[in-house]
Amino acid sequence: MLSRFLTIAPVLAVMTFMPTQTQAQRLALQGGPVIIELDPISTPVGEDRSSRLRWNQVRSPSKIMVSSSTTAQRYDLYVDAIGVRRGEGVGEVKLVSGQPAQDFIIGVRERGAGRCTLGYRAETRAEQGYGTEVHSVTYTITGL
Repeated sequence: MLSRFLTIAPVLAVMTFMPTQTQAQRLALQGGPVIIELDPISTPVGEDRSSRLRWNQVRSPSKIMVSSSTTAQRYDLYVDAIGVRRGEGVGEVKLVSGQPAQDFIIGVRERGAGRCTLGYRAETRAEQGYGTEVHSVTYTITGL
């Protein structure tokens, strides 16, 4: 049996602001690299919910954005913020390599710690062929 492997390496980006005092907004990622195995016949869709995203927002209002990069994207990759605390998830976001960062969690208004589970979903079709794809997924928190 041949399998396709989609490896996701989440990366964090932290935006720093200089309001009256120098303060940074913080993001933390829990969980290691995500590996989703796909097969066009038996498993054309794979999911993973083993990672968590945490943030400590010090500038209100804020939002979290997401982007992805890979050398040659063949498979479809999506991410969703599940069980968001202190903010509102925008729903499932399709990650396209090289596309500008997209809103992921909006309405982060309360100061303090927030969190969510990261739900990754990957899909393949027979015409996409076999291979391995590695994505670097970047999360960025920014003030509005």
